[in-house]
Amino acid sequence: MHYETVAVLADSGLCGVYLGIESGVQRILDVFHKKTTVEQNLRAIETLARVGVGCDVGFIMFSPSVTLDEVQQNLEFLRHILEAYPVFLHPAAVFRALRFYPTDLGRGAVQQDEDVRYNDARVGTVQAALELVWRQRFQGRYLRLENLAYDSEHSHANTLNDPREVASEMIRLAMVIVRETGKRSVTDPAALVEWLP
Repeated sequence: MHYETVAVLADSGLCGVYLGIESGVQRILDVFHKKTTVEQNLRAIETLARVGVGCDVGFIMFSPSVTLDEVQQNLEFLRHILEAYPVFLHPAAVFRALRFYPTDLGRGAVQQDEDVRYNDARVGTVQAALELVWRQRFQGRYLRLENLAYDSEHSHANTLNDPREVASEMIRLAMVIVRETGKRSVTDPAALVEWLP
């Protein structure tokens, strides 16, 4: 993504780009056959920001071979781009999982069933805990922010008023969960979520 090209497109009316970055970990990008680097993805985001074009980031946090350390690297990558650039990141990206790898990349990469097997069982516990955090604390609030259907069952008293704030808070809580999972031998996602502040 070259600055000159994007600048011409922006002058012609381009207002937003969806970037399927998928990971902030080079090994995972290679496994996904993305043919990009983490640095190229960061430069693309920076280029879009420089010309004032919006950037919607696609991301797959969890895949079968991802390690707990790589989940932490992904979270740090997401935190960095949210703090440094005006990107849109759906908060659910923090727990998005690849269902059938590699044939499903790009065709419904959000986990829909229980048959995902991670090489490290702790990764599966973290993913399930984050999905639980989303449903309990943020989903209802986020749906209201987007003026979508609202389910009062998910009306957790959340004072965040912006999707970026929700994504940032999901990342913060995810980092806590990853850190604690690395220290403890917790296998119950609900137990991880119960002691979160």
